[in-house]
Amino acid sequence: MNDSTRKILLITGVSSGFGRAFAKAALAEGHGVIGTVRTEDARKEFEALAPGRATGILLDVADFAAIEPAVSEVEKRVGPIDVLVNNAGFGHEGVLEESSIEDLRRQFDVNVFGAVAMIKAVLDALKSDQPKLAPLRVWRAYALLDEFKGSDPRSELTVLVSLIRRACGIDPKLAPYADTVRRNFQTWILKRHSGAGEKFTGEQLEWLHMIRDHIMTSIHLDREDLDFAPFNAKGGLSKMYLLFGESMDSVIEELNEALAA
Repeated sequence: MNDSTRKILLITGVSSGFGRAFAKAALAEGHGVIGTVRTEDARKEFEALAPGRATGILLDVADFAAIEPAVSEVEKRVGPIDVLVNNAGFGHEGVLEESSIEDLRRQFDVNVFGAVAMIKAVLDALKSDQPKLAPLRVWRAYALLDEFKGSDPRSELTVLVSLIRRACGIDPKLAPYADTVRRNFQTWILKRHSGAGEKFTGEQLEWLHMIRDHIMTSIHLDREDLDFAPFNAKGGLSKMYLLFGESMDSVIEELNEALAA
């Protein structure tokens, strides 16, 4: 294989299973593979598969703050990434009442938000190196296939999330991520307002709508985002805490999970 056809793939979760199988197949074809692992022993074992072409990096995809620096550092050593394979993930078995919130949140962090964080970390390289497979082009191809009549999304990040949901069967047909978030937000509000429990005030609902709009374009809301537009114009983090009190963090986490469902 010559340099013009050799690609560099970044595959998450290469210690075993599909991730290891994907990595072995790419290495067998002569490509370079960057693989994420969780331990130093796993890194050494992976790199022994193809010295010089297999590069292991220690990374937990649920550690969002560590992803971008890790990707940037390995690209300096190996070169720009051509292909991202978001393989890392795990299933959950058990009835709902016996499943802890911590276990379910960990699963969402790895399977959903970790995948999105990986996409964000390599998006610029993927767009510049693979223009024929730019997200919007793939979106338009699926739009023709599914006879989608709406307009193109504005954010390439949300295009990627919509394509992942469509390709994985989460959505039976192509659907703009903004529509998914709006629908899930309405369901969440109706559920919270059902029965005789405490209802959100008008001012609280205004903030919840701002959070919804942020998630529509940015996928996820962190506490730190509350000190930037549009939230800072309304008082920022301190104002939201004043409105929601001790429940502020739980409301943010609920929205992050419910709106991405």
